[in-house]
Amino acid sequence: MVILIFLFACVYALLHFIWEGILAPSLRHNIRLDLFALRDNLRRLKINNPELPNDAFNTVQDGLNGAIKHLSDIDIPLLVYCDSIVKRDAKLKEVVEKRRDVVLSANSKELIEIAGQIRQKIEHASRINSGGWHLYIIPAAAGFLCLKSVCSPIFTILYIPNWQLEKIMPERETRLPAVGQPC
Repeated sequence: MVILIFLFACVYALLHFIWEGILAPSLRHNIRLDLFALRDNLRRLKINNPELPNDAFNTVQDGLNGAIKHLSDIDIPLLVYCDSIVKRDAKLKEVVEKRRDVVLSANSKELIEIAGQIRQKIEHASRINSGGWHLYIIPAAAGFLCLKSVCSPIFTILYIPNWQLEKIMPERETRLPAVGQPC
């Protein structure tokens, strides 16, 4: 049994290494290249459309640069934490909403499209950066669901009245004698 647990742990360690050491860095690299391409598109948009407001351009470029810089650190818990901080801090929430409104009020379909693509890339990066946890969460969730599927019938049989349980139970070939009766 100990050997089985050890082998199971070794397989998990190997899978975790493959994900965190090989797959995730490669996927993050591709996302980083996509973000650089989006930054090029954003700058090309500003060059081709000089009437694009500077504050809208700078807002999107600032978010893009932040995404490029912190790409390896962005994971699902960080996104949830940032969202909770923004919800708690009224001043920060106002700044975020103002920056969002600046981009939306620029009336540039291309700018909004670039911002949407940046958002998708950040979501993808957060799933990749949280991917190592999936090796632990998915089996635990599967185990919980199995446990739930086993426990639910136990509770059902526990609360069935005995006279109905006698009707449900299959006939047994051999019955044990009642207490006090000879075998």
